[in-house]
Amino acid sequence: MEGVDGLEAERVFDLEETIFVAVGKNVEKSKRLLFWVLQSFAGKKICLLYVHRPANVVSFSEFSFFIVFFE
Repeated sequence: MEGVDGLEAERVFDLEETIFVAVGKNVEKSKRLLFWVLQSFAGKKICLLYVHRPANVVSFSEFSFFIVFFE
């Protein structure tokens, strides 16, 4: 894995001492989750994982309907 400074970097996590938390684009939901994790797992390392969900792909049939509908 390449680090931000261009040097080789390796991350090692102690699975017994690290809490992995997945957050998304809903800020309020993610904030509540983080507060809960911080209170429930005080003293543990926390690793945030951002979950990116790409926009829905429009199929050709849906796109064709859109064009016909607005012509």
